Amino acid sequence: MASTQVPRTRQGPAKKGSPASESSILDFTKPQPVVTIIAGQGKFAQNFIIHTALITHHSSYFKSAFRSSLAEGATQTMKLEDITSEAFGLVNQWLYFLEFPSSPSKASSLENLVKVWMAAERFRMPALQNYASGVLCERLVEPEVLLETVTAEHRRLADDQFDDYLACIKHIYFSTPAGEHKLKLLVLDIFPYHQLSYADRIEEFPIAFCQDVVRRLAEKTRGSGSWPLNRTSRFLVGELKRSFLFSLFGRRLLRHEPCSRCN
Repeated sequence: MASTQVPRTRQGPAKKGSPASESSILDFTKPQPVVTIIAGQGKFAQNFIIHTALITHHSSYFKSAFRSSLAEGATQTMKLEDITSEAFGLVNQWLYFLEFPSSPSKASSLENLVKVWMAAERFRMPALQNYASGVLCERLVEPEVLLETVTAEHRRLADDQFDDYLACIKHIYFSTPAGEHKLKLLVLDIFPYHQLSYADRIEEFPIAFCQDVVRRLAEKTRGSGSWPLNRTSRFLVGELKRSFLFSLFGRRLLRHEPCSRCN
């Protein structure tokens, strides 16, 4: 059973659009009630015990549920069988620390980050959606292991990296409605960082993704010759736009500075 944690606090005035701008400021100087979130199915389910004030402070979804006359309000327990414990574990981490673990050994898969983004959308937590978008972008522009490297270990790492990226793309395209979506905009903008390494395996990707890539390539051919990029604010939500994105993953992506492999 996951233990309760002490939430991190930040100094200074709250910014407009942030959770801390609400009238009810969190106060943990006295004992506080808790709720239980059961994430996952069967033997993979895990219990997360979270301070009621904290989870309802960040999410109007949970506030409505735990203050209602329904089962969640009566038992102060909610089952989320369609959300993995790994994904909700990152949601729980963010609730208390406003960031994900920094340890490389706890680095989450790209697919799991997408699941966190979708969970945050469901829970009406735009700040977490934007944070997850930033982490996704950081991960997607990390240097890749070149497939041409000769050692078996490097080839294994390259295969693992490809599998992670493919699972991320599949989850986005199979779990979102047809047409434009913020996560699709995000991965399409980052695609030039991957196309040289993965072009020979493009048939493994969803057809809709391939069609979107072809449309971008057509725009590139008709235009200036550079990869057509959307404004970064288009894949963010709420009021936290350019300044929030810049604080997450820096000047390089915000300005769409190309990497050497994409020229």
